[in-house]
Amino acid sequence: MTARAVFVGGYRMGHAIMSFQFDHFLEGIDKTYIISNISEHHYRATLEKYVDDPSRFIYVNDQELIDAYPEILHWDQPGDYRGTWLRQQALKIACLDYFDEESFLIQDPDTFAIRPYKCFNGKTPNFFVLPNTTHSPGYYSVIEDSLGIKRQTTDCFITEFLPFLKEDWVAMRQQIEQKHNKHFLDAIIDSCQREAETNLIWFSEYELLGNYALTRRNIDTTVQHRCEIRNIGDLSKLNSVDYNCYVDACPNLDDSILFEFVSNTVINFDKIYNDISSRI
Repeated sequence: MTARAVFVGGYRMGHAIMSFQFDHFLEGIDKTYIISNISEHHYRATLEKYVDDPSRFIYVNDQELIDAYPEILHWDQPGDYRGTWLRQQALKIACLDYFDEESFLIQDPDTFAIRPYKCFNGKTPNFFVLPNTTHSPGYYSVIEDSLGIKRQTTDCFITEFLPFLKEDWVAMRQQIEQKHNKHFLDAIIDSCQREAETNLIWFSEYELLGNYALTRRNIDTTVQHRCEIRNIGDLSKLNSVDYNCYVDACPNLDDSILFEFVSNTVINFDKIYNDISSRI
């Protein structure tokens, strides 16, 4: 069985709760770590309202990982308008090291499967991919600068799902630290190049890990067909024939799934859940 880690910032609380309603499409997951800066109180109270078996969720505050890996804070970049966007990626990488799990699935809560998805076939990871897709050059230069390998495929791994084996992570960590003679988190962020126009660092943990996995073993891939929702009030294009994943792509968070912390309530939960369920 495989453990899962879902990384939830405050504004994604409602998305996480909605995503959990469709966990039955994920095959082979026996426990879920919720990694968050939100208090455990909010999660316990909310999970009891919205999920059948809260015991399958294990709460881990961001600070627990930061205490174990203070290098995470080195990923915070002064003046970066994206806030803790880079730190979230450092947290995901650190969790592979921190948790004693043989196989792991990293997932962002704004995306969930709407058709059955098995993230491992035995010991073979099954990656969601976007064929022949390329993003910022910085996503790929860090692969070579940190690991000493080139991009392995024209497929893109930025799908909000990433299966990874512990033995592959251990080998990757050793490779990075031997090459750079420093902690793996420092080595990776120090290998990132800044974009000339903006002075920003563009980095993808999904591309780094996915490309490394290809140097270790054959992998299985599933093309991700993303139903990108721009407004939660209009799900007219959502279906599970053309798409296998629901993706929250609302440019305005007020048009997305909202959460009220005072009452630990997902706003319009029943309406949104029933609307999604009726279409898949």
